[in-house]
Amino acid sequence: MAKRFGIGNPKELSSFIRVLALYRNVCAHGERLFSHRCYVEIPDTALHAKLGIEKIGPDYACGKVDVFSAVIALRYLLRDDEFKAFKAKLVKCVNGYLSSDESIGEERLLEAMGFPAEWKKITRYKL
Repeated sequence: MAKRFGIGNPKELSSFIRVLALYRNVCAHGERLFSHRCYVEIPDTALHAKLGIEKIGPDYACGKVDVFSAVIALRYLLRDDEFKAFKAKLVKCVNGYLSSDESIGEERLLEAMGFPAEWKKITRYKL
């Protein structure tokens, strides 16, 4: 089943599903989502490299245990059209928040969420 999603092995698929389930629980229990960090990390993916995510030592600085890790998981698990619709809603949500709260800039918000500066390029790359 993992190969059907373009994922290397079942263990990687399992980690994607686990991270999504954990973030779903954060939402379901009314916890703060935007700055949440999971105790489960997703594996390094081709998207981490293609997006040019900075490394701190051998580890990627973002997209492993933060909200962006859930976005990466969705990129692998959703069809292209579904993910593009999700991304459009996410961009609208982020932009709406930024226009309603001038106390935080886009850079600080994206950093708190674990999003790299070039995160919107996620749909440019084939998986």
